Amino acid sequence: MFKKILYFVAAGYFVLSLIGGAVLSCRLGQARQLAEYYRVELSAATNREQQLADTVDKCWESTERTNQILSQSADTIQDIRRQLREIKENYENMEVLLLDCYDNMRSGNDSTNSINKEIK
Repeated sequence: MFKKILYFVAAGYFVLSLIGGAVLSCRLGQARQLAEYYRVELSAATNREQQLADTVDKCWESTERTNQILSQSADTIQDIRRQLREIKENYENMEVLLLDCYDNMRSGNDSTNSINKEIK
């Protein structure tokens, strides 16, 4: 009789251990998937931050160049036209930089949304 109880308890313990192991394994898989998601998000955010910093730096350089051009004296109308052309080029370059940055941010958000949908 005591052996039967002992076998029953051991079998119950074994079954509970299997169920507990399966639950923990499932939770571990979910935690790993969530950790990978956060790694991807962190990497994307770091890339976006670096791109924004680069864009701001380039725009700053462009405005510095514009300030240099404006601080130069112009003696002739041709000099003024040259300065205006250079200023226009600087602002067009800044516009391209900002639009590229904006487009990259928009496409980055789209990929983040698709990752969100995959995890859920």
